Amino acid sequence: MGQGVHTKMIQVVSRELRMPLSSIHLRGTSTETIPNTNASGGSVVADLNGLAVKDACQTLLKRLKPIISKNPKGTWKDWAQAAFNESISLSATGYFRRANWAQLLMGLFNYCGLQ
Repeated sequence: MGQGVHTKMIQVVSRELRMPLSSIHLRGTSTETIPNTNASGGSVVADLNGLAVKDACQTLLKRLKPIISKNPKGTWKDWAQAAFNESISLSATGYFRRANWAQLLMGLFNYCGLQ
């Protein structure tokens, strides 16, 4: 579509998980992986998917919190290996519910008002 959505999603992951962009790889959306994605019309795809990606990242961080606290100066490779050794899943999905739309709009209005 030319909206730069893949780049934006990678940037969200990088910020949320504090990982380098070069360590993040993105696959295109497919109903094989996400069966109920939101529509991409109206230029809201980055907002909706970005918040879903953020939700998934927060799930991963909650799972990794005990590992990161044991080795706060570790790398993502260290933490991923420790998670594997402790049978902690590093697979997560996120979803932004339309019921949260008012929350998103308020954030957008505050952002626009601050510029």
